[in-house]
Amino acid sequence: MNEPEKEEVNPWQAEWDVLLSAIRQDRPHNETRRAALANLGAIMGRAAVHMGRTITWEEAIASDFQFFAGVDQLTSGSPAPVQADSSGRYPAPVPGKWVEI
Repeated sequence: MNEPEKEEVNPWQAEWDVLLSAIRQDRPHNETRRAALANLGAIMGRAAVHMGRTITWEEAIASDFQFFAGVDQLTSGSPAPVQADSSGRYPAPVPGKWVEI
């Protein structure tokens, strides 16, 4: 079995170095766009598996899908938005039938 090449720089250390450098040099540093796009990529991957098809960036950006439309109204006393059936099973995505985006 071939071993992968050892990384020259640990990615977590590299990220930390960039942040500290920005702080020390009083430069702006904002990871919001990169983090948002990474999160969107993860959402698209989950939706593609759940729906059984390719999801485009355009579809994902334009989607107003919500797993639960009343999430902003939930309180600690609210019932769970997803309930088990009489057998104790929760709904599961069925590729080709499930709609998520």
